[in-house]
Amino acid sequence: MNSGPGLRPGRRNGRTGGAQVRNKYGALLRQMLICGSCNCAMTHHYTEKNKQNLYRYYVCSNAQKRGWHSCPTKSVSAPKIEQFVVDQVRKIAKDEQMIQRTLGKIREQAKSQYAETESERDHLQGEVNRLAGEMRKLAARTASGEAVEVRMGQVQEKVQAGERRLTDLREKLEALKLDLGDEHELAQAFRQFDPVWEVLSPREKTRVVQLLIDRVTYDGTKGKVAVTFRANGLRDIGHRLAGKE
Repeated sequence: MNSGPGLRPGRRNGRTGGAQVRNKYGALLRQMLICGSCNCAMTHHYTEKNKQNLYRYYVCSNAQKRGWHSCPTKSVSAPKIEQFVVDQVRKIAKDEQMIQRTLGKIREQAKSQYAETESERDHLQGEVNRLAGEMRKLAARTASGEAVEVRMGQVQEKVQAGERRLTDLREKLEALKLDLGDEHELAQAFRQFDPVWEVLSPREKTRVVQLLIDRVTYDGTKGKVAVTFRANGLRDIGHRLAGKE
């Protein structure tokens, strides 16, 4: 998606307000905005002038840590890029062809994530089975010393950690199956976005964007923004917004 006017590298203007604000000002893209130049996070900051005018912006973490010269993107106005992203969602919501194209990309993403997650699950299951076998052999030893007991404790911890991760992976696979399911429900979630957006509170808007969008990549050198959506987020939004109507 090409950005509109104003989405160009910004410059610091006065002091930054210290550490990253804990979403005090409802930063819509908090923890999801990525610098396209450095492939690292852009964090939300603000500047106050005369205790009246507040200027919000996102700063590339690389530029913040290594100096302004280290990143061509540097920073971007928070209100401008946030409004741009919301406007892009609205455009999709009003265009059936764009809805279908977006759902197609989401489906491809879900397929790729499913394959990767399935591979990780199978590999981890094999490792857990191997460790469980080692545990049985250690337990079957007639003579056990301190070294054996220490090793059994280590193996048991690894097995438990592996089983917890396997549970997470199974839940993720089930969610991805839903992402590959009913596209009508996902399309309906898009259509419900625009009618209720303006009546949401700032906190609700932030929550909706967090559910809807996985990441936003901003390339300040080209003035371009790329938005990656969450399929399961679309479904959750459909359910939440339906209750708002």
